[in-house]
Amino acid sequence: MRSIEETLVKTRNYDQIETYPWIGEKQCELFAVEKDNLYTLQNPIDVQFPYLRDSMVYGLLQAVGKNGKFFDEIKIFDIGRIWNKSAEILGDKAEITSKYAIDSVGEQLTLGMMHYKNKVSDWKADTLLACKIDVQSILDALDLTGKLEYQATEHSFAHPKKQGNILFNRQVIGSIYTVHPSIFGAYKINDESMITYVELNLAKLEALKNQSKAKTKAYETLQDQIIWRDLCFVVDSDQDFSGIINGATAIREVEAIEIFDLYEGEHLPA
Repeated sequence: MRSIEETLVKTRNYDQIETYPWIGEKQCELFAVEKDNLYTLQNPIDVQFPYLRDSMVYGLLQAVGKNGKFFDEIKIFDIGRIWNKSAEILGDKAEITSKYAIDSVGEQLTLGMMHYKNKVSDWKADTLLACKIDVQSILDALDLTGKLEYQATEHSFAHPKKQGNILFNRQVIGSIYTVHPSIFGAYKINDESMITYVELNLAKLEALKNQSKAKTKAYETLQDQIIWRDLCFVVDSDQDFSGIINGATAIREVEAIEIFDLYEGEHLPA
């Protein structure tokens, strides 16, 4: 998760947000959700949202709807859990007899990514193409090497020619699609906008990572925590600060030093 977060934030210019895990009738209707596969909350915080989400798309789309009028481009993601009674998520859990609910609940840790542009006039600026690069960047960050493919799907809430399952080494690890413009009105999004959504199953990525023979990065001293510190030193005005830098650099535990501010003036001690 940390590798994915750092990749999306530092190299792909995404912002990480946190979304609510429940949905309502409106979302079910817009995305043609089979409500029989959803888990219903007996005591929801808001009666308008009685179901647990089966995808991360709803909260991300709501965030785009609220912020799209202020920004020409938005790239956001969230990592959280989704729930579904379908066999795909339940797997063998349906056969388990246990006193613990988690053993029979279809729960999945999921990454949801959304790329919004107010207007796209050039095919090179297509958000779908950019999201495909994002997916490859995540696989690279996890040191996963193999064949990345896309398998066409047919969902009414997605652009008919811009949707599909994501396959890695012939295994489905998620889905990608450009949201159909018919959805935009419900979220007060401009009809000329383009929004692409990516969803990745983190449990499958973790399993692939564990199977991989590639070397993984590790800290030499796992018991130590990486710490950033801002330190201030007062030096005589007729001296430079090279002595401080040289002394700190000589300390084995100090990895790097950066001077970010120099101040001269009032409120300094004698």
